[in-house]
Amino acid sequence: MKNLLGDQTIQINTTQDSVLELSNHWIEQAFSALIATVANEKISKISHLESKFHEKCVKSVKSIEDHAKCVSDLLIISRAQNRRQERARKLVKKVTENPPTDTWVGAFRIRKKRQTVVRRSGYTLRSSKDDASPFTKITKQITKTIRALKNKKDERGWRQIMVDVKRTGDLVEKRNKVKEMIGKSVRGRTRSNARKPLADNNTSDEQLENDSKPVNMDEMFQRLQDHPEEILKNDAPRLLNMTGEQSEAVGRIKLIRDAVKLGLSLGGQNVRGFDQKSLRFASPRFFAIAPEEHKRKDDTVNILSPSLFSLHDEGTQEEKSLSLPKIFDNTITQHDGAEKDSFMDLITEISGVADAVDDAAQKVARESEGVLMKSDGAEISVSRENVTRIYGEDNYRKMKVLEKMHGMYTEEQMHHFNKSGYAIMNDKQREMMYGAGAPFENAQTMKAGQNLTMARAKRALHTVIHEIGKGNIKMGKYEKRMKDIVGSPILFSSIVASPATASQALIMSPVLFTPIVLSPSIYGSVILSPWVFVPVILGPRILAPIIVSPAIFSPIVLSPLALDPIILVPGVANPIVLSPFLLSPFILSPQVMTPIILSPFALSPFILTPTALSPLILSPFVLSPSVLSPSFVTAVIMSPYALSPSVLSPPTMISVFASPSILS
Repeated sequence: MKNLLGDQTIQINTTQDSVLELSNHWIEQAFSALIATVANEKISKISHLESKFHEKCVKSVKSIEDHAKCVSDLLIISRAQNRRQERARKLVKKVTENPPTDTWVGAFRIRKKRQTVVRRSGYTLRSSKDDASPFTKITKQITKTIRALKNKKDERGWRQIMVDVKRTGDLVEKRNKVKEMIGKSVRGRTRSNARKPLADNNTSDEQLENDSKPVNMDEMFQRLQDHPEEILKNDAPRLLNMTGEQSEAVGRIKLIRDAVKLGLSLGGQNVRGFDQKSLRFASPRFFAIAPEEHKRKDDTVNILSPSLFSLHDEGTQEEKSLSLPKIFDNTITQHDGAEKDSFMDLITEISGVADAVDDAAQKVARESEGVLMKSDGAEISVSRENVTRIYGEDNYRKMKVLEKMHGMYTEEQMHHFNKSGYAIMNDKQREMMYGAGAPFENAQTMKAGQNLTMARAKRALHTVIHEIGKGNIKMGKYEKRMKDIVGSPILFSSIVASPATASQALIMSPVLFTPIVLSPSIYGSVILSPWVFVPVILGPRILAPIIVSPAIFSPIVLSPLALDPIILVPGVANPIVLSPFLLSPFILSPQVMTPIILSPFALSPFILTPTALSPLILSPFVLSPSVLSPSFVTAVIMSPYALSPSVLSPPTMISVFASPSILS
């Protein structure tokens, strides 16, 4: 990845626990989004007061269970309201279908007047559109005709189009900010000297000629980007190697700006900071679709350059008051703004704003999807080779099948997406995603999706939400499943407070000068991996056998051992201090200068394990016989033992002090 993204790629050092925590957080966020989609589907069917209660509940959630409880209550309320409405409908239907046929007034019966039967060839039901004004009807018909000529099925209003404009602009701005931040970060790391201005006005030509340092063009252009006013200095054209035409253009711009600055000064205007501001002179904006951008307040001087008839109602106070929505609000007050909306829709269609917004959004989506950036902010091409090299062939196949999935949505699925926010796969889509040989192959998911309808899926989803809210179902989490370290030496490092790392199996991976501190280990086998200067401190080990792994100068301190057989592990200078061990036999593992101090042990026999200069001090032991394991120049000091006979293990120059034995 470094070769592709740049040598100065920023690396983030993190632990496996942090990675798992982040993955679990993403899972909870995804399920929380699905729960929120269910809530959005039901929120419109309840009263305003109940929706406010739900909103307050959601704002106070701190876990997925709390969120599910809020939505579960919402589903119960929605179901009760549906039942009330159904009972009301049945009552109304009963009354309307069986009206009273006659009534009596005293002795006289009054019957209903017979209605004249009217026969017609057809009937037209009135709707809210029939109450629209002629102006609204005409503008809507023209808009509909224009959309038909453009072969468009989209019926977005101008308000939604303005929202899309803002959303697209925000995406572009965020992307540019990321590129700018990355670029500035790299320039800040690689720049050794502070930047100098292009040229001061008092710098002589002789000084410039005598300057032997070459001009860094990247630095210069970045300087101009941050301080564009410097391009108007006298020496800028010379330093930038401008042509005659370019120099004349810069001169004309400077002349205009100086003239405007002089006029403003003579008129009593404040011209402080004028050189750092943008100038708009006799350049009005008509029908703008977005407010004018400003890096900071009052960074533009506008002279005879108003923004007229904007399609939005944002920006400066002057821009708002002269915008079309504001003008229509002040002039059209009938039909709840229907005339204004219809006319604004017509303008956006005639001007092509809707098409331009769609094109811009598609372009941003194409450019943003799958974009990779180098460390200097420059984008790189995303090809199959690059993606495969970075993420692997399996992840590339997953990306491609998801991309293919987006093009296989049916009209019914799109309807469900727009209505409820989710849909279910059909058999063909499910086979492509989870079938045999698919990137996400999962037989259980395939079986669960058989004969699944939207109604059954909704009922199942609602049931799961209720059960999570009650606490009967817990969200599944990723658990530590570490890969073995094979053929990867660990040199001059440290493992501190990292049980996950210490629990990884080491196979053919020598470890040198790497202390292990506060890192318990489970299933952390060590096979064919020599240890040199690897102290283990406060690192208990369980079910972690050490096989064919010589150890030198690797003390074990305050680290109990259990079920850790030590097989074919010769050792030199590996003291065991305050580290009791159980069921940890030493087999074919000669030890030299390996004292056992304050470390009781049991059921840990020494088999074919000669020892030399390895005393036992204050370390009682039981059921730990020595078999074919002679001892040379050693001692047993204040270490009572029981049921631990010495079988064919003659001692040589051994000293025993205050160490009684029982049945040994």
